[in-house]
Amino acid sequence: MHKYIVAHQKLEWKIPFEHKLVTVGPYREPGAIYSGDYLSEDINLNRTFAIYRAIPAILKDMENLPDDDYVTMLGYRAYFGRHLSSDYTHSFLDNFTNSESPDKQYRNIMSPEELQNDWQSKVLLDMPVGYDLLTCKPLGIGANIMSQYAISHTHLDDLLFGLAHAVRAGIISSQIAGLVASTSTIHVAIFASKVKFFRDLFERIWWLITTYYEKNHIQRDGYNERSLNFMVERIISIFLIGKIYGENFPAISTDMIAIDQNLEYQITVNGV
Repeated sequence: MHKYIVAHQKLEWKIPFEHKLVTVGPYREPGAIYSGDYLSEDINLNRTFAIYRAIPAILKDMENLPDDDYVTMLGYRAYFGRHLSSDYTHSFLDNFTNSESPDKQYRNIMSPEELQNDWQSKVLLDMPVGYDLLTCKPLGIGANIMSQYAISHTHLDDLLFGLAHAVRAGIISSQIAGLVASTSTIHVAIFASKVKFFRDLFERIWWLITTYYEKNHIQRDGYNERSLNFMVERIISIFLIGKIYGENFPAISTDMIAIDQNLEYQITVNGV
């Protein structure tokens, strides 16, 4: 499985397994792929789309990968764990972080030191046999996606405009978009898949991003500066839900490995 890891600043720890580093924003690293080389000068994505700034660079780098090979795009703080599950009824309120029950665990928080010492037994590096899609465990949060936006003070119009562009890009159908209001299950938009699946989705996502940026972008304040990133995450989540539940796509889920020095899950205010 080809792993692209996106970072906006020099990492405080070494990533011990094979990967390609993609840097975003002003951060450059010798030997890494720099996303700014693949962005049009008239699109200043900055923090607005966070990890998704790396899409054009990754699509270019993977041009020669076979369609049936496997690929993933990850943020530098989050990797796939090894606790696989075909149960898609995981609750947001059950064992959201470290747990005595690995089967229920959603996020396993590790220190950088633990990553160095235990990555071979804790981090999933290859696609499980017999599956085309690997996702983090879905969350049933008891509130539909529209309500999530209202509760979190995120701008609902960003999501509504994004959904319209997603339909026009062929990412989701108008019927699926219409069901979004009643969907209370979300996936963190981190997944691994066959190269063709990944390429087809992210070519459309990039069209959505650039079209949205040109026609609908409103600069937000504070953490909501990343509101368009939140919108893209939800659309990818909706797309994955449609594949898994609507098309019975051969998928499996797993826990997430999150790296934090203080063993606490901290929301990234800057960067990816």
